[in-house]
Amino acid sequence: FFCGVRRTGKLVVLLPGKGERESTAISAEVLAANGYDVVRLFSGIDILNTADLQSGERFTEDEFVAHVRRCRDTLEGRYRDLHILAKYFKQQYGYSRVGIAGVSLGGITAAYLAGRYPEVFQSLVGIEVAGNLARLLMVTKDPGIQEVREELFRKIDATPRVVAQVLERELKTVDPLYVAHNIRPESALFVTNYFDGVLPRQYTRELW
Repeated sequence: FFCGVRRTGKLVVLLPGKGERESTAISAEVLAANGYDVVRLFSGIDILNTADLQSGERFTEDEFVAHVRRCRDTLEGRYRDLHILAKYFKQQYGYSRVGIAGVSLGGITAAYLAGRYPEVFQSLVGIEVAGNLARLLMVTKDPGIQEVREELFRKIDATPRVVAQVLERELKTVDPLYVAHNIRPESALFVTNYFDGVLPRQYTRELW
């Protein structure tokens, strides 16, 4: 928690990407130096539990559905915890405005929260942010997700098309696209890498 050098009644919640904590370090210091209070979370979370894939056995479509639902539950828990945290700070310290910003998975989380709870988060900055989680999991070049995806296709008794359909159906309600209609464009800023293979720019555009 960083306190600004002069109180402005404004709070920024910063969310890093998956498994790291450095991407928001300088941002927190700059914001605090310019009068904002900042809650900076440390590393993000893995939404894919690879334990199901570590056995040598194949698994069925129904088992895959159950796996994806556990991933969805993990995201829902993360969203719920961050909402409670921001709401607590807003009520406890009387902030007039709360903004949220995130990088990569943190950006996806920030976009969802800004759309799901616009009464709490009045502004949004997403660095490498995107929507359409189901499609992203099928095409991203993130090394960790690629490894899981390849192992999945070796072991599951279902076609890639069925896998994509399951992801789309089960992850719909935790996708930023699901709540994007509540995000006001004038209060949002998205920054993307034109050549990004982890979160390709077309999915940033789709969310925008």
